[in-house]
Amino acid sequence: MMNELENHPPDNETSCRRTLLRSRAARWILGLLVLWGASWMTAAVALPIAINRILPKVAALAKSQGIELTGFQYESIRVSPLLNGIRVNQLQTSFDLRPDDARNMNSQVEAACLSATLSNPFTLRGTLNVQGLEVRFDESDLPEKIPFDRFTNGEISLPNLSLLQPQVAVREVLEGLEKLFSENQTEINFAFAGDVKVVVNDTTQIARMYTERNGQRSRLRFDRADIESIADKMKLVLAPEQIDIVSLYPLRVPAIILITQQARELSQLHEPTDIWRKDAHRHVTWSFLLTKMFGADFAQLVTDANEMKDGNTDDERAMDFHNNAIGRRLASAGVTEKELANRIKIDSDIIRHPAEVKTRSPSQLLN
Repeated sequence: MMNELENHPPDNETSCRRTLLRSRAARWILGLLVLWGASWMTAAVALPIAINRILPKVAALAKSQGIELTGFQYESIRVSPLLNGIRVNQLQTSFDLRPDDARNMNSQVEAACLSATLSNPFTLRGTLNVQGLEVRFDESDLPEKIPFDRFTNGEISLPNLSLLQPQVAVREVLEGLEKLFSENQTEINFAFAGDVKVVVNDTTQIARMYTERNGQRSRLRFDRADIESIADKMKLVLAPEQIDIVSLYPLRVPAIILITQQARELSQLHEPTDIWRKDAHRHVTWSFLLTKMFGADFAQLVTDANEMKDGNTDDERAMDFHNNAIGRRLASAGVTEKELANRIKIDSDIIRHPAEVKTRSPSQLLN
């Protein structure tokens, strides 16, 4: 009986031990909460100070890349509860892509929210997200290869950035953007989406431009439905293959549409009565203008896709391929736009009726 009592202490002693353990756990939890609260408050106070110190460095780095930034403003800064990220609300700044000109800083960037989240504490890298982005280019700042003066409703996501080294992060972002908008591809996993206004003559269409990941590279594109809508407004008939190609070159869309319309109007002007001579003139002119603007390879890519449309006979298709090649050849030979109409009238190599296809040997037919 005595051994049994020794092995089973009285209930009140067990209760005291449990109470003591609960008290210690409560003190630990309270201590952690106090530590977290102090850390969060310290970060919340220190963060605006740190950002205000960083901004001049970011501006200096941007200026070294040819971009002048000024007038940084934001409504508020929040630190995430896990202390691994920040959120900046209603950020805006002015910028100038040509600081040496006499124009004022009229270009603007606004973002409803910019957030940065540290995902790898060992490499100090993480993800940058921007929502509600709007970029407005002043006329003097509009880059040569960008035919849109405004991006609205924009979103950006860049993973694996060096968040605690803002100079490195800014350099990575600027290099990625430059490649994306000049070469339509970048190795950086750069996710972007935004609305742009496509203007051709007096026709305006809002289109969604976004990036897609292709292997190890990101590239810009338009949605097919937007290209179809633009073509419909311009009363242009595009083959599905053409729509696919054009959607992959969003920065070229206004020029492609304009050239297509111009070729149609010129063929009507110079060959108003004969349908086949008009067709020949249009194809030569269209291919010529595309080659002058974008080079022979891209011109062939676009015009070949056009020949995939239903309804053409084999001879009509062979005629179109041949005349497209004539247009590329004339452009590569240095013929000017002023000379083109007359060259089309006198060039004996041009096929002006599908029946002529059978009079040419296979070696005489170009494609």
